[in-house]
Amino acid sequence: MAATASRQSQHTDYTDPLRGTLIQRVAVRWELVILSVILLLAIFTRLYALGDRAMSHDESLHVYYSYELYMKGDFNHSPLMHGPILFHATALSFALFGDNDFSGRLYAAVLGIALVMTPVLFRRWLGRWGVILACAMLLISPLLMYYNRYIRHDTPSILSAILMIWAALMYINGPPDQQRKPRFLYVISAAMLWNLGSKETAFIYIALFGAFFTLYWLFRMGQAVWKIPARQWFSGTLMAIILGGTLAIAMYIIVDIIPLNTVATGAQTDGLLNNRDSRSFVVWSVLALVTVVFIAATTLLWAYRGRFKRVPWRELIILTVAIVLVTGSFVFIEERSHITREQIGVQAPLDPSATEAASTTVSTIRWLWVLAPWALMVGALALFVVSRRKNAEGKDWWDWLHQFPELDVLWVMGSLILPWATGVFIVSARGTPAEYESIGASFSFLRDILPVQSSMQVGQFVVGGLCWLPLMITAIAAGVTWNWRRFVVCWLIFHSLFAFFFTTVFTNIPGLATGMIYSLQYWLEQQAERRGSQPQYYYTLIILPMYEFLPIIGSVAASFAGTFIFWKRRRRIHDLEDELIANRKQLALAAVDGGKTSGEPDGDDAPAPVAVAVDAAAIEARSAGIDAQLAHLRRLDEAPFLLLVGFWAVLNIIIYTLAGEKMPWLGTHMTTPMIFLTAWFFGRIFDRIDWSCCARRAGSAC
Repeated sequence: MAATASRQSQHTDYTDPLRGTLIQRVAVRWELVILSVILLLAIFTRLYALGDRAMSHDESLHVYYSYELYMKGDFNHSPLMHGPILFHATALSFALFGDNDFSGRLYAAVLGIALVMTPVLFRRWLGRWGVILACAMLLISPLLMYYNRYIRHDTPSILSAILMIWAALMYINGPPDQQRKPRFLYVISAAMLWNLGSKETAFIYIALFGAFFTLYWLFRMGQAVWKIPARQWFSGTLMAIILGGTLAIAMYIIVDIIPLNTVATGAQTDGLLNNRDSRSFVVWSVLALVTVVFIAATTLLWAYRGRFKRVPWRELIILTVAIVLVTGSFVFIEERSHITREQIGVQAPLDPSATEAASTTVSTIRWLWVLAPWALMVGALALFVVSRRKNAEGKDWWDWLHQFPELDVLWVMGSLILPWATGVFIVSARGTPAEYESIGASFSFLRDILPVQSSMQVGQFVVGGLCWLPLMITAIAAGVTWNWRRFVVCWLIFHSLFAFFFTTVFTNIPGLATGMIYSLQYWLEQQAERRGSQPQYYYTLIILPMYEFLPIIGSVAASFAGTFIFWKRRRRIHDLEDELIANRKQLALAAVDGGKTSGEPDGDDAPAPVAVAVDAAAIEARSAGIDAQLAHLRRLDEAPFLLLVGFWAVLNIIIYTLAGEKMPWLGTHMTTPMIFLTAWFFGRIFDRIDWSCCARRAGSAC
């Protein structure tokens, strides 16, 4: 009998690892088969009959300038046409495959194929089924499929942004043997330039990702310095931003249909609830707020089911207040976004006949905005010098800051993009053409040095240079102070690619200025133009629901799931806290009762002192384990992927809604993070299905 049991045990020990290995190999094989099929479909859908459709107006412009570059080597970068990389790539396509419509769209199509497969990079965070579903939805997305077959800058812009975020996550939270590898910083540098060289939407991506990792770093700083429960504070803050942003998107629809000035006028005339417009505004606003609070409340109650007495109502109230404050801030920004040309200092072109009269006009240029970069430079240089001062132990600030890998990512992104912020200061200075003409006349000797044609261009160069120079000095000093070896490589990668493309292989030197200085300036000034005159709900009620309803449904489901996970983690913390309190009470009672634990019999039946000591030691060990679990749940050691993608999705819609120019192709930027959210949600469901059991049941049913 014993021998039989032994043989069975040996058989089990021998076959189980093999069986597990075979199952894993089969799972991997099927995953590869599915992804291979998706790849083949992506190739077919992006390349089949690619040149059959007639060129649209925008496509014809892109093809024309690409053809000029191909035939004559003639191309000058202009912010109006976005980044120059598209034209270089299309010219190369013409050289390799001939000048036809197929090769004209080939660059976007090939990148569209790569875009479909990018979720493979995120398998660590999406899971097996999440990757498969994300690839499938990127494959069939109507907006992405159409504009992957369209010669525009949006496909390379999205692809390079995904590479940026992947490299950042790998550097910060990748596998242990991959974390903090400098190659990921080099990928970020190249991807940033690819993004900036594709389209000015790069500023939105860099701002969004930079804001998220800045918040992550600040909370981790608080965790290290003040021992705050950073994980729950960070998660709560991001939940408030995401849910508040969702409510703000709904409010944008309401205030666009019922403007706030109409509401205020109606309320003053007839009373808030007696006027139809103001009453409708109140009803729809309350309904939107109740919907968002409903998500937070129902997921809270479901997470605390069975323990309703422990429901943290105060935390729900705090979250609701935070949501309202975030929503109010976004609505305020929306109202301020309706600006005119005069409000941002964009003046009419200079009238040559009025030059003499204009020269006697008092200058209105805001020189403080021109001096601001210099003040920033002085303050930053002083801070960098102080940060490198050694203390008594021979260490400086950076020895302590080295524990935050996200700061490396922020430092690379910030130092590379800082000079590109020159346009913000130029627009804020609000110089007029007449003032630039006057400044150019004072520096007329530069006309013999610079490739310019007028005094006004000389004046613009002087003002732009005065704003740009201190920002570049600050950026270089910041990088050298942080880690000069890694920074030099990042800087050379970024600026070598920048100089190559923006100067059209060093034949158009003014491209250095039109790229780094005037790209952002041009599109900030275009905010007042509002070309197309689309309503604020153009994306949320027209484009996305019409074409991308599946990602919308999945994103809503993911918001419920994510909020539930947030509350579930809070319940876990509360359960552990209650258990810890109970253990401490047991120890306190034992000490009061002379070494007896709660529930022990008194008198002659009392246990021996040795038994009591073992019991108390077990309770203390259990309490220590609970303390360790609580510390883990409260500690912020990893950037949450779900919160990152949710932040990206919600803020993307808000920013593009606030932007003055709204076009259908911009919907591709909004649907991409929603596809990742949808894949994450349904991937978790699919991962929990026992597919072998389903197959057996299906076979038995047959």
